[in-house]
Amino acid sequence: MPIVFLISLALGVNTPLMIGALLSASSFGSHACFFSDLSLLAAQGAGCSPMQHAFTQFPYAMLGAGLSVVTFLGLGYMMA
Repeated sequence: MPIVFLISLALGVNTPLMIGALLSASSFGSHACFFSDLSLLAAQGAGCSPMQHAFTQFPYAMLGAGLSVVTFLGLGYMMA
């Protein structure tokens, strides 16, 4: 977070918007990656392979990513 504050100030970007984008990206990366700890534990609990779990969860992750992109672009233009 200390780096995010400095970058947002240097670029003149809205800091809460940049923090939201960072948290959205990290959540997407954790959810869409087939070898993350979340995916491995969920696959083990469901009794399937991590790749099978990743293929079932990837469409939901992409839906969330698409909605986030549209939302952040809209907010970016409104707050500019």
